Amino acid sequence: MELLSKIRLSWRFGKIVYIISGILTIGMAVLVAFRPLSVSPCIAIKAMSIPVIYYMNANFTKGIAMYFYLNLGFSKMEYRFLPFILDFTVFALLIIITGSVGYAVR
Repeated sequence: MELLSKIRLSWRFGKIVYIISGILTIGMAVLVAFRPLSVSPCIAIKAMSIPVIYYMNANFTKGIAMYFYLNLGFSKMEYRFLPFILDFTVFALLIIITGSVGYAVR
């Protein structure tokens, strides 16, 4: 199974993770664009928010739907952690871009 297919399938399990993390990421990117020195606190907040979001998602979602995807060759680890890996990658790229823009504007 290719990566894009896995990302599309992970949307079903990690929809709330993508939404909450996306809002947090965009908020931090805006903050970094206007205050480039706030990169390190944003990284710390993001690092602390990932386990909290994972815990809440794991406890408040139904585990029954996961077995359908396991039959497609999607491992439990990929199924649970792909939204977080994708989110952190997008976060890192967005912080780098907005930090560079923030320093360039100042």
